[in-house]
Parts: sequence; C-alpha cells; structure tokens
Amino acid sequence: MLLIDLVLAALGIWLAAGEFLRRFEVTRSPEKIALVMLLAMLLNLDKIKIELQLWQTNVLVFLMFVLSLRWLDKRPVLAGIALAWR
Repeated sequence: MLLIDLVLAALGIWLAAGEFLRRFEVTRSPEKIALVMLLAMLLNLDKIKIELQLWQTNVLVFLMFVLSLRWLDKRPVLAGIALAWR
C-alpha cells in the first residue's frame, strides 16, 4: 500500500507542477517541473509524511483533483468523471 501511495503522490505532484507552469504560461521543461515539485514538497513535507505513515487514500483524491483540473478546459466530461469517481 505504501508503494501505491508513493506512486500516486509522485504522479499527482508531477502533474500538478506541470499544470501550474502551464496555467502561468511558463515554458515547461523537466527541470522546471522538478523544481516546482521540490518546492511544493518542501512546503508540505509534514503533511506528506503523515499521509504516507497512515496509508490513507487522500493521495488518490488529490490525483483525481489534479486530473480534473488538467482536463477541465479540453475534456470537461472526463474532469467530471474524475471528480465524481471518488
């Protein structure tokens, strides 16, 4: 379960960082995405630690939220499904 939580958290943070850069119209590169990811993780380190220690499903909800944010403009039906799935 911990491995699944780690993968979902990393995927969600990666997608959120890329979406953050896209919405602020910054050219995306793996280095910039990684930098935004690192900053976001440093600011939320205590919450991430608790999430992984307690094996909760909040990372799945976070991933669905990020996916719905990404799909909101071009695929609104998929964005709704991602939000309603949980």
